[in-house]
Amino acid sequence: MEARTASISNSFAAHFQELDHILADLSKFEQLISQISSNKDKFRFLFTLLKESRVDSLCLGLCKLIYYEPYTYLQVTSCFNEIFNSPCFFFTSESTIKKMKDTLLVFFESHVSDPFQNHVSNSSAIIFKTVSEFYTTGQWPELLNIMFQYMKRVECRQENVLMLFKNIAEKGNSGRIISHLPTFRSIFSEHMGRHMNLNINSDTNLRITAMSASISLIEFVLTEDTVKDFQCLLRLMMKILTDGVNFGLDSMAEDCLELLIKLARINPNFFEGQLGKVLQLMLKISIEDRGDISHSAIEFLMSLAEKAPDMIRKETQFVKRLFEELIYWLSHIKDDDGRLWEYTNSLFGKDCLRRLCILLDDSIFQWILRLLSYLWRSSKWEERHACLIAIPIISKGYLKMKQENFEELVTMVLESCHDSHPQVKFAAINSIKELFVCLDLFLEYRCEDIVVLTLLDFLNDFQNYQLQERAASVVLNFSEDGTLNIIAPWLDRIVTGVFILFQSEWQMVQEGALITLLSVTHALWEHWQRHCPGPYPKKFLNRLEGLVRAHYNDVMPQLQAILVDAINQSKHMLRAKAMEFILLSGLAVREVGQITGILMSLEGFQMELDDLLLGLMLQVWVKLFNRLQQDFLPYLSSFIPFLLQFVQLKPDISTTSSDEERIWIWDLKVGACEMLVDFAHCFNEEFFPWIDQVTTTLVPLLKFYVHKGVRAAAFAAMLSLLRLAGKKGQSQGHNITYLKQLIDDIMPALLEALHKELQVEICVRMLNSLNECIQIAGPFLDKGRVRCIFDVIKQVIRGSSAGIQESAGRANAEGFDAEKGKKVVGHTDFDAEKEKKVLGHTDFDAEKGKQVLGPVGNLLGTLIITFKASFLPFFQELTSYVIPMWSKDKSAEEKLFPILIFDHVVEHCHKAALKYYDTYLPFLLEACNDENPAVRQAAINGVGVCAEFGGSVFKPYIPGCGANGYAWPEMGVVFGLFDAVFSMFIIDLLLLLLLVFWVFISFYRFYQSCLWLYSLSLDSLCFSIFGFVCIFSI
Repeated sequence: MEARTASISNSFAAHFQELDHILADLSKFEQLISQISSNKDKFRFLFTLLKESRVDSLCLGLCKLIYYEPYTYLQVTSCFNEIFNSPCFFFTSESTIKKMKDTLLVFFESHVSDPFQNHVSNSSAIIFKTVSEFYTTGQWPELLNIMFQYMKRVECRQENVLMLFKNIAEKGNSGRIISHLPTFRSIFSEHMGRHMNLNINSDTNLRITAMSASISLIEFVLTEDTVKDFQCLLRLMMKILTDGVNFGLDSMAEDCLELLIKLARINPNFFEGQLGKVLQLMLKISIEDRGDISHSAIEFLMSLAEKAPDMIRKETQFVKRLFEELIYWLSHIKDDDGRLWEYTNSLFGKDCLRRLCILLDDSIFQWILRLLSYLWRSSKWEERHACLIAIPIISKGYLKMKQENFEELVTMVLESCHDSHPQVKFAAINSIKELFVCLDLFLEYRCEDIVVLTLLDFLNDFQNYQLQERAASVVLNFSEDGTLNIIAPWLDRIVTGVFILFQSEWQMVQEGALITLLSVTHALWEHWQRHCPGPYPKKFLNRLEGLVRAHYNDVMPQLQAILVDAINQSKHMLRAKAMEFILLSGLAVREVGQITGILMSLEGFQMELDDLLLGLMLQVWVKLFNRLQQDFLPYLSSFIPFLLQFVQLKPDISTTSSDEERIWIWDLKVGACEMLVDFAHCFNEEFFPWIDQVTTTLVPLLKFYVHKGVRAAAFAAMLSLLRLAGKKGQSQGHNITYLKQLIDDIMPALLEALHKELQVEICVRMLNSLNECIQIAGPFLDKGRVRCIFDVIKQVIRGSSAGIQESAGRANAEGFDAEKGKKVVGHTDFDAEKEKKVLGHTDFDAEKGKQVLGPVGNLLGTLIITFKASFLPFFQELTSYVIPMWSKDKSAEEKLFPILIFDHVVEHCHKAALKYYDTYLPFLLEACNDENPAVRQAAINGVGVCAEFGGSVFKPYIPGCGANGYAWPEMGVVFGLFDAVFSMFIIDLLLLLLLVFWVFISFYRFYQSCLWLYSLSLDSLCFSIFGFVCIFSI
């Protein structure tokens, strides 16, 4: 430790000497400042050291450097900002602060007086931020008075000063600004109220900047009381907006509207005094249809309505006009082949109408209902279309709608389905789809029959494929949301229509039809399985088979053609749905053999590794197995070769964890490995012929480092294969040679993979799997194999202990930063040593090391139970690893590890374990007094096991029995606690018995009194008292 401290001190001395050289040479200082923003830690470290140890020298150097090069001031101002926000700034001297004030003021003045600046540049904004940060520290209270004087100078750029005011206001220094509010109000009023001069562009920018600064002051500084004094600015804000609109200055009007929107969101009550005029002005601008300006005006009204709905709702006439305007905006579409969602006004109007529904009440709704009725009867298809778009929005926005009103709206929608214009039809079916969220209203008012019949008409409209696709999607909604009973009476007609629809030439219609068929089929599966449980519900088969079989032979060739269309990747969704429908329809008509035939025929196609059809085929096989379970056995021989082929896919060296287009292959590879495990569990003896081939395929995957899930699945499969091999050896008359040969093939691969595993989580799972494998293969393991297993265990323990110890050492170091592994104080170059690597590669920290100890302990316990006394030579080698874990500074997991191992040795090795008592028993006795209850319990149990099997060897440890009178001070606390608890139990038991005795005596006395009263014929009083006594006794 002393050598390490001396090394750190020498390092600091060298760094301070380097800082002296840097401060003495302005060019070197400039190089340091310019490199701070780079990724080089050395420059950042030197700057931090300079800031924390020599802040005055740093600030004075920055004052010199600000004029050194043309672009140096950007880095200098950034350094100033960091210093101002650092605690080190409060240790600067007054002379240094004065020098910084003078430097920044001169530099600021040179920018605000620059005649070539026509707008606020980014560099100026950086300077404003630096000056405002300085003001925030409280070390420059006179800054505002200086800036007020600047505003009176003709040659000064007042726009830049106003930007500085904005930055200062956003810092929220209300305590320092509140006394200057009259001056601010006067300055803002003067510059916002300037007369419009079209020849001077700077006047426009000045007015907008003054408005922006005033809004920042309102947002961050003013309170409810002081904001009233700034109400006079609202008139000037509206004047800026009208000037921009009237003089054709769209950029000025747009900037003004954006600021007003911001003000409406932060303080809507600011407009209350002139609310009527403001609303009328905004509505007038929106009606003029001036593009983005009109949109911004509407957005202002939306923001005001959302933030202060009660205030806006009072302006009833305005609200009606605004609803009318937004509904008319929905008609801003063109007859352009159904692409009606690409028009800005229509989209924007729809969104605003939805937001404005918070203002609806009964009177406004009745007015809107009359407006919609008028539009619905219009001769213009655009207005009829707008009516149908508005109906679902209003219906969902007004929850207090009456029955007759809803029926009127639904009637409009359903009758519009027969409109002469296709756009209106499309809007009508869209309205049905959106009104589906009001399904309870549909059911309550009995509209579902008409709706379903209308959908059937749309499904048969082959002149407009878009209407067919949308009708199919509405049917999809009915089947997905648990409302299959609504379409049940027309199920035959719907399925027939969708089947015909699937044969359309349009891909969009095909996809919609397939998705709808799948949804209806899934709903039927769930519905009849719920009411007729079983693998093949009879009602389900009869109904679904009749629906599907009529069209099965017609559509199946088309489905197969879609699947083999491997060239066009844009049809992936269509192929996926086709594959899934082949599965469900085949199950429905009980043509499982045809499903497998299609899958096997597809396996004959030459497909690339990343062909998505491979994944689709695997998913269908998996779903088929999940449906059939034991009935899948006839197709097992057809599927296993394909599954093994999929498992054997080789990794591409270009595949990375961020390559989303190819990483899905490895996820499916994990699923394939898991399927093999499921087959082994499900089929048992029927899976025997595949054990050898599956083992040969999966063993290399134990070292599949491209994907950790594949390795974990392969490890899990090894256990299932060993267990199944044992059954095979017994059932088919094989001797132990078969199982032993399989163990010889699997065990070396398991140990090698465990040795090279990179992930600690996978390492834990591997240890658990290895433990279960040893439980099966234990009797067939020779001494050499046990030695290999034990060497891996030692390596794990060694790495785990080293990782825990290293983490504890770093945590105890003064000022340790867990994220960087460095000391914060001084930012020295000291780096903590890397954690010990357990299995050649894996880094173990404290928590991961503790996770590993549990599985290692279980594995050692299994070895001890299996080999008993013959394992003791290996246990002897563990002494140097487990003895240090008894230390008091170790964690509970570390202390439990040797206790549990020694318990196994004592319990299963009996006399052979007696020679270890003198070594381990004192530690056990000491652990009986540990602060952790789990450790205490394990230690006491260990002492009991030693007492049971120790005999005369354990006798010297009994108090008073040994030659030296050995006592158990460590057990004293435990026994003392037991005595105390037992004494309390005896006292509580005696008190309970006394209470019961007292209740019995009292009850007996009252009973005798009642008998005496009864003898006096006072039976009514007797029973009343008896009942009261019983209740009281209870």
